[in-house]
Amino acid sequence: MLLNNAFFPINFWEGGQHQVLDVFSSTSGKKIVDLDSDADVKYVFVVDNSDVDIKFNIKWSGSRLEVFGIFVGDVKSQVVTSLLANKSFANVRLFCVVKDGSDISLDGNIVVGKDVEDVEGHLAEEQFLLWIPKKLFVRPVLDVHSHRVKASHGAKIHTLDENKLFYMMAKWLSIQESQWIVIRWGLQSIFDTISDVDSEEKQKIFDQIIVSIFNF
Repeated sequence: MLLNNAFFPINFWEGGQHQVLDVFSSTSGKKIVDLDSDADVKYVFVVDNSDVDIKFNIKWSGSRLEVFGIFVGDVKSQVVTSLLANKSFANVRLFCVVKDGSDISLDGNIVVGKDVEDVEGHLAEEQFLLWIPKKLFVRPVLDVHSHRVKASHGAKIHTLDENKLFYMMAKWLSIQESQWIVIRWGLQSIFDTISDVDSEEKQKIFDQIIVSIFNF
């Protein structure tokens, strides 16, 4: 499923596997995604110069959610994932590409509901610094209201690995060219996990993101 600046709610009612690529560009709004019936969902979304809040609600026992969010440019966003049923699972990774002068505010939250058991929720926020931001504020939060759960959260800041940079510059590549290769490879590996989207449309969106990051 491919969505573009769509803020209508999504309900996954049936079991089985579902894949979504959701793109928000120069927009603002709120999005709600519900897993209601033993669903297995892989959800990739892109927030490009936008103010977007997304809420995932896992309401059915045995449902699984894997999320990868990509944030580019000036962003203000809150991503909340609520585990509200027994034996549910969520793995959420939020990745910011920080350009020169970026203004980024990102709250990621994992919420474990009251009295639910045997649930697992993980949240990781990562920032890749291309240059110095205007503001970078990230806050991963666990909000747990039950026992017998597995949960984790964390945040990391990355720059281009010195060994990779040395190797690439030895090949007469500039720092920006080296960053371009690393970012392109990383984002491509994420997009490749979504197979249920037309390849030409997916490539078009991917190219637009690269242009937005590097201002080509």
